[in-house]
Parts: sequence; C-alpha cells; structure tokens
Amino acid sequence: MFQTEQISFLQRSVNRLRNSWTTAVREIMEGSLKKGQANWLTSSPDPTTYSDSKLKRYFKVVKFMMEDALRDMAKNSFNRLSNFVSEFIPEKI
Repeated sequence: MFQTEQISFLQRSVNRLRNSWTTAVREIMEGSLKKGQANWLTSSPDPTTYSDSKLKRYFKVVKFMMEDALRDMAKNSFNRLSNFVSEFIPEKI
C-alpha cells in the first residue's frame, strides 16, 4: 500500500515537472527577457562579459526560484509521508 502510494505520487510529481512546471518556467523567462532591455543578451564569446552580464544574474535568480520550488515539493512530500505513517500508529500502545 505504502509503496504504491509513493510510486503514484512520484509519477504525478514527475509528470507535473515535465508538463506544466518546465513550460511555465520557460514562458516566464521568455516573457521577462522580451520585456527587458537589449543588453540582456550578449553576443561576445568572452567569459568575463557573461560573468558580469544581467543574464547571468537572471539565471541565478531563476535557479534559486527552482530550488525553492523543489524544496517545497520535497517538504510537502515528507509531510504527506509523515501523515500517512502516523495514521497507522495507535493512540495507545
């Protein structure tokens, strides 16, 4: 029972990440870059130019947002697991 519940939850999570989450992140990034100024994208192959660019800082912010979302998903999953296990613990032993 527990294993089937976990497998089902993992499959739903993976499908959510593949279908809606990655699409939403891509659309947000594209929309933000379109609204931005022309100097977001640099055509220079120089690594120092990229390291000082707005695009690198933007990707850093996106990375932090994705980490937060994954952390929240893991936290929610752990809470569900904890609740699932605690349902089977009797009140008195």
